[in-house]
Amino acid sequence: MVDGVHMDSIRSNTIRSSIKRCFIALWSTSHCQQSWKLREEVKRNWRKRSPLGYHQVKATILAMPNPPPIFERKKPAKRQNSLVWIFDRFEFDPGYMRSRMFGCETAYIDGMLCLGVIDRGAEPWSGLLVCTSHEHHAALMEEMPALSPHEVLGKWLYISQEDAAFEDTADRLVELVLARDPRVGIEPKGRGRARRGNS
Repeated sequence: MVDGVHMDSIRSNTIRSSIKRCFIALWSTSHCQQSWKLREEVKRNWRKRSPLGYHQVKATILAMPNPPPIFERKKPAKRQNSLVWIFDRFEFDPGYMRSRMFGCETAYIDGMLCLGVIDRGAEPWSGLLVCTSHEHHAALMEEMPALSPHEVLGKWLYISQEDAAFEDTADRLVELVLARDPRVGIEPKGRGRARRGNS
């Protein structure tokens, strides 16, 4: 015959196992948020029902993993600008910094705002902006005929990414910027917080 102490030990182990199975089941269902409330309720109720004692039951319950936050709303993924590759060659220039301005990515060299890439999908907001002044328009457009004044930002030149000469023009402009050509680049009026490289 099993003595009373041994029976109490068996009963305690059985109750402990039942508690664990209960919370594993709750944790694995799709109602994880409700299981947390049930978990708190069981902590209160088992104090009177369990021969293990409240603190032992509490320790067993708290050892179980918390339900995953499956009902949390996920933030929408931030849309990446598909034209930032144009700035890749700037990465090795110590004077290069990158920032955002009115929805486009902009490149600064030695504190001068030089180029902007914008990718909104519709014209005239889908291409490369050349930050320059009116006095340099004629010379730049003569060298790169695909450039034209932007329809909205008339002081800057622009080329659509749909233009057949887009890549060649972009490469040439990057070369001019790296060479510190005075025709490309303006002193920004309001200096925003630019970040070095693509960080």
